[in-house]
Amino acid sequence: MDSTAYEKVYLYGQLIYHARKHGQHTSLLERIAFYHVVLKRHVRFESVEEMNLVTGGFAIAKKSVEGFWATISEPIALTAIVNFLTHEMKWTPEKYARQQMAISSFNHSMMGQWWEFVAARFLPPLFETDRPLGETPLFSNLKGLPSCFYQGTAHVVAVSKVQDGLLQFKFLGDRSDCLMGMAIANPGYTLLDFLEDPKQNVLFFPEDMAGPDLVFFLSVAGLLYLVFVQVKLRKTLGDRFSVVASLDPSQAYRGKANRKALRAKVEAALQPGRGVTGVISVFLGYPLCTTLPEGVELSAKPKGSSKARAKKGTEGKNLLKPKI
Repeated sequence: MDSTAYEKVYLYGQLIYHARKHGQHTSLLERIAFYHVVLKRHVRFESVEEMNLVTGGFAIAKKSVEGFWATISEPIALTAIVNFLTHEMKWTPEKYARQQMAISSFNHSMMGQWWEFVAARFLPPLFETDRPLGETPLFSNLKGLPSCFYQGTAHVVAVSKVQDGLLQFKFLGDRSDCLMGMAIANPGYTLLDFLEDPKQNVLFFPEDMAGPDLVFFLSVAGLLYLVFVQVKLRKTLGDRFSVVASLDPSQAYRGKANRKALRAKVEAALQPGRGVTGVISVFLGYPLCTTLPEGVELSAKPKGSSKARAKKGTEGKNLLKPKI
């Protein structure tokens, strides 16, 4: 029996059996699929009954000091799970993220983390256009944009490092779910590593205190731009300058003691010779009552108190001005 038949006959049958007999198994399958496909991590078992998935051949249990974790070592098992959830249960990573955000409403911190995943799903498509990017609603009211914003189409792209450290991009064949090409920072792969070599990850969630909440690359009329996104799930803002500074690569790692050394590495990773034309900064707040103007000059060396900077920021210009 070939692998395709094995997947369809045996694994599919087992999945249908578990879904019908143990309803909670479906929720674990959803978590396994999201963690392995999107987060690229293991998932923790929440009940003894879920261990039946191990005997069913879908997951391997690994023990740690925190408990048992489900991991998938066979690609065919993961393929079967994802196909079963997608085709039989009409499951998508986007739908799962929205559900988890709603469930986490009692925990603002957790809900904010899920909000980042939800925002990451619908934000990049705003940059996908078959007409000049400067003519789209997101940029049409901005002045002084680079000429390429009026000369060609724009698309979110997958980027990788090639010979001599240059960054090369390719267009995505399937844009149905950007979350499927996502990476989350970990001790072995940080924002600095992503900027050095994105490894074709379409979306990247940096580590805490790095600055932005989401990073991706955009092709504008064939020129490569880096997009820094800050996402806030709140009604008001405290220090507005902190929001603006988090979108400026030269202000990365503001809370780190060794920020100067880290910023030097960011600057080296974004030097013009690597192929990055500029940086687009985007702030997304919901359900924000505080309004930020569309013009705040990104300053590398802000002066005055945070309140003074925030007040001055409301009178500035070019908040979303791409920087080179």
